[in-house]
Amino acid sequence: MDRIRYIKVCGDFESTGLWDETTYLQVYPDEINLPEHFVKRLDQLVKDYDPILPLDGDELQAPPIQEKIREIDARGTELTKELATFLGDKFSLRYYSEGLQKFIEI
Repeated sequence: MDRIRYIKVCGDFESTGLWDETTYLQVYPDEINLPEHFVKRLDQLVKDYDPILPLDGDELQAPPIQEKIREIDARGTELTKELATFLGDKFSLRYYSEGLQKFIEI
């Protein structure tokens, strides 16, 4: 029987946006035969989080930043759902909000 691969989808700085939750290593799109349209969306998710990641405290709580986090996370959770459907039952995916510093139920 094949093992399920647990993957975290997130906008971590300069990453592929995919992390193996067992090994804590990045997952590269070619490892899982990910089509280019998914790769581009993951790249955009990571790029959109780049200016937010260094923020903390009051900066992070500013209404425009919170709105941007909600917008990025909405796209991130939708992408995670689509990836889960594409990858099938040999994978278990979760979405992690870099702005909220927690997993978001999908």
